[in-house]
Amino acid sequence: NDPADADLQEEEATESQNDFCESTTNYATTARQRGTGKQAAQWMHFFERLKLFQEDNGHLNVPREYNLTLYNWAVNQRHQLTKHAPKGYRKMRIDALNSIGYSWGLRRPH
Repeated sequence: NDPADADLQEEEATESQNDFCESTTNYATTARQRGTGKQAAQWMHFFERLKLFQEDNGHLNVPREYNLTLYNWAVNQRHQLTKHAPKGYRKMRIDALNSIGYSWGLRRPH
């Protein structure tokens, strides 16, 4: 294992995290400017809950039995982000979900 490779991977991971933080900050700022701060805050709340679920469980497949509201939110992102959200929001939300490894394929219901 080359230490230079490890350093490069760490730099890339840090850069990716920084880009994501900047992206979510821009998302929140844009939402406030457009008067949709409540919806953006609600989306970020569920996104943070999904990240906590992932940290605790090692995956993003929230079972219905765990929390029906979070389950529905996670499943509905696929449809909502491809059909209903304004383009700028879609990109920021999709980038955020991609950053944690969200699966965009169809999933079997629990």
